[in-house]
Amino acid sequence: MKEAIDHLVAESEDLDVMVKSDDGSSNPGLTKEEQSVLEAIRNKPGYALRTIHKQAAEQDDSPLGEYSGEWDDDRKKVQELVHRLETKGLVSNEARSWYPAEHPKVN
Repeated sequence: MKEAIDHLVAESEDLDVMVKSDDGSSNPGLTKEEQSVLEAIRNKPGYALRTIHKQAAEQDDSPLGEYSGEWDDDRKKVQELVHRLETKGLVSNEARSWYPAEHPKVN
């Protein structure tokens, strides 16, 4: 019984770094910050970095700092996260606008 509980605890910790895509598949290895930014991009495809930052920061359980509207360390962090997601093939950029990889605008 203890082994089963330990296994469930280990699995739940792994789920903390996963995000479900619209089609139900998982993207393993995403941090909570990356998940937050990816969710913001999925909710508002085609928006610029400042809007993504605002959307991500306003999420109920967002790990990101408050949105100030300024180009500050928080915005630089969001920019870094967006580029990481792009490297992972989860988002794409077109003319300073960010889209989820599955969005028809980028396919």
